[in-house]
Amino acid sequence: MYFEKESLQNNIGDDLDKRNRNFEKIENDAIILATNLITNGDFPNGTTGWITSSGVSSIVANSDVLTVNATIQGSLGAYQNLMGVGIKYIAADFYNAEGMTSVNLGNIGVPISLPGNTWKRASTLYTGEGIMRFYGQVKDSLTYKMRRPIVINLTATFGAGNEPTVEQMDEIMSKFPNSWFDGTKNLFRAKEALTKQIAIDARTEFDVKNGIINGNFSNGTIGWSASATLTPLGNGKVNLAPTGVSAYVEPSNLTTIPAKNGNKIYMSSYIKSSPDATNEKLMISGGITQVLLVNNGQLMHTSGALVSAIATLSGQTDGRMITAYVSNAFASAEIAGSSSYSFGYVTLIDLTTTFGAGKEPTLAEMDRLMARYPNSWFDSTKPIQTIETLYQEKANKAQEAWITPTLLNAWVGYASGFSACGYMKDSLGFVHLKGRLKSGILYSPVFVLPAGYRPKETCFFAVESNIAYGTAYVETNGQVWARNGNNASFSFDGITFMAEA
Repeated sequence: MYFEKESLQNNIGDDLDKRNRNFEKIENDAIILATNLITNGDFPNGTTGWITSSGVSSIVANSDVLTVNATIQGSLGAYQNLMGVGIKYIAADFYNAEGMTSVNLGNIGVPISLPGNTWKRASTLYTGEGIMRFYGQVKDSLTYKMRRPIVINLTATFGAGNEPTVEQMDEIMSKFPNSWFDGTKNLFRAKEALTKQIAIDARTEFDVKNGIINGNFSNGTIGWSASATLTPLGNGKVNLAPTGVSAYVEPSNLTTIPAKNGNKIYMSSYIKSSPDATNEKLMISGGITQVLLVNNGQLMHTSGALVSAIATLSGQTDGRMITAYVSNAFASAEIAGSSSYSFGYVTLIDLTTTFGAGKEPTLAEMDRLMARYPNSWFDSTKPIQTIETLYQEKANKAQEAWITPTLLNAWVGYASGFSACGYMKDSLGFVHLKGRLKSGILYSPVFVLPAGYRPKETCFFAVESNIAYGTAYVETNGQVWARNGNNASFSFDGITFMAEA
């Protein structure tokens, strides 16, 4: 028996050694080196290399922070001249005492919901060849701060046609401390990703608990508290009419999930905000401080949308049940008193307790797993499949055929032998576009996608146009536009986005 036990231990050890060697081989073979084109990005050499726009009186570098002092209000700041064609990923952290609603990265205006006296990161994709701006929309103080600027040429790094989306780059960068690095780094983390996936997929199902009580209001308003009138709508949602006592309306639910510092919490809710609202939030609390999951500022969901986020609990009373909030704020109590908003299908899941520390799914993975349930919601406890099992199941389903749209504004197919215009939605809910067109009117809709094939928010894409770069975007009303480019040849190949649920 001792010999058999020893042999078994040796076999296990051999298997682990083999797996580790395989990891190392993947790590070494699959190298994607990316360079942060920004020099002096953490300002060890003061402001060397940084240029200011007109209207900026001075820039001051202190530690890893650049402070911009303006003389007039507006979008002002510092920049570097970086020549080179290709799609660039550009990102930085911003801070302003009064907060900000937008910044300018490269030459792209990026909405940002930045409360006063806090830091927040903004990112975008940019196709310009020269100036890389890091501008803030300054307010009354005429001063803001910026840190950890980064510019990566995705075309040079990944190859033309293989550039990641801004969301994918944000996910990649999150693996680095503070989502930033200086110089050149390897973006690929095979060993880390595969280790996590094997740990999760050792089980085919997990029992997942939605801690929200009566999240679809099937039992009226049981479990919910609010300084407002709650009226169930009978469709999984509730309408909330503020009383006019306060500008802040925060209906809450004392969940069945105990707070534990360090645990990652997933929360989602359908929200249809009032046009009069100034902010919408998802928040959680374990008794001491509120943890903000979503703070959308001016990016309101006035047409209704499923909003989700993941936050790590900190500063809580361990063991006390988590309270969840779905909040809208208004400019004044009077405005709140004449407004209303609705929400529903509320979910709260402790990912760390469910999957284990270090094995928690990402936000995108959780959204995909929840999408398997009607309205991305379930009550009480349900079995949920692992990411790999879900993907295998989806991959085995037949995909729908390409659908040919009606072309508008004089756009026609490019030529025989080139990709014909079309759209389709895969079994994961992603919409794909294709087609090379010509002769139409730029800055106009090319075709319109039907309901069920439209994005939750307007999406912008860098495309190929007459052997150069162009810009296309898809609006929430389904209109697909050819914006910048050349109408001699305009391609929609490779455009992909998640359809609105």
